[in-house]
Amino acid sequence: MPGNDDSPRSGLPPAGPPPGRPGEPARAAALALGLFLVYTANGDFLPGNDATPNVYLAAQVLNGGGLSFTPSGAPHLIEWTLRAPGGDAHPRVLDLDDRIAGVPARELYRSGRLVPGPRYYLVESVRRDPATGETIHVGLYGVGAGLAAVPFLAPVRAVAGDLVRSPAALWYGAKVAASLLAAASAAFVFLFLRRWLSPAWALFLAAAYGLGTPVWSASSQPLWQHAPSELFLSAGFYFLARERGRPAEAALAGLAFSAASACRPTSALYAVAAFGWLLLADRRALPAFVAGALPLALALAGYDWHFLGSPLRFGQGTVHAVALGKTGSPDL
Repeated sequence: MPGNDDSPRSGLPPAGPPPGRPGEPARAAALALGLFLVYTANGDFLPGNDATPNVYLAAQVLNGGGLSFTPSGAPHLIEWTLRAPGGDAHPRVLDLDDRIAGVPARELYRSGRLVPGPRYYLVESVRRDPATGETIHVGLYGVGAGLAAVPFLAPVRAVAGDLVRSPAALWYGAKVAASLLAAASAAFVFLFLRRWLSPAWALFLAAAYGLGTPVWSASSQPLWQHAPSELFLSAGFYFLARERGRPAEAALAGLAFSAASACRPTSALYAVAAFGWLLLADRRALPAFVAGALPLALALAGYDWHFLGSPLRFGQGTVHAVALGKTGSPDL
């Protein structure tokens, strides 16, 4: 039978001080705060359209919208083509009430002269809007990162109003959200390491993670998938390493790994590895782990099935379309 202690046969090295000692949460919070100040010290975000669907999904949810986009509902995310006798043009349309050559964009759209097409960061859904008949689009990178940013952007919206119409507030707010998520992941790395290491060594290695890797240069700068996925993965490992025989920790680990997978599908590999480790080291925790992971996993499968036609199809699976949009060639 697999061991249920911290002996070498259990799969973990002998544990040091038990987790949850007084002062540890304060040290973790101080580390996160320090990293957050470093991440935001440049006063800017890393530009690039890869973060666009995540950023605008969060703004749309805060406006009471859904998890998908339509040309008329989100014209700022669409690649528009204006059919004209002298040749096609590609105007930037932020609102269908905008005028193009004196004609409202909405009128050109209705007449078929203004034709929508998805940018590379959107994927055409198998669904159509029941009210307008338009093709529905979803973000190439899924829903997890955008939803993870909603609590952080809610105060920004309370001050700035509709964030879709306040792009500076939206993008800088999203940068703050990414920085907070990345900094929080380092706090969980610290708490995880304290399972075996002294406070000084755990702090040193967690700071090295936060300052000596792309967590600083990439994850903390725009609202890509990276920062929320890193937060949930580090939280999953922390709860997985807690003292065994406690179903609550196993359930939280399952929930965290499931949330990481919602942010970045390849993170599901960590959930599979964690399941395998528990199967060998602590089978009593497996039901709680699965129970924690299942709700989000089912929700993600339902989202993919509804919008993309299969519970196993992800937006990033359409890599040929991404290659075509970025390079003009479908070759990977």
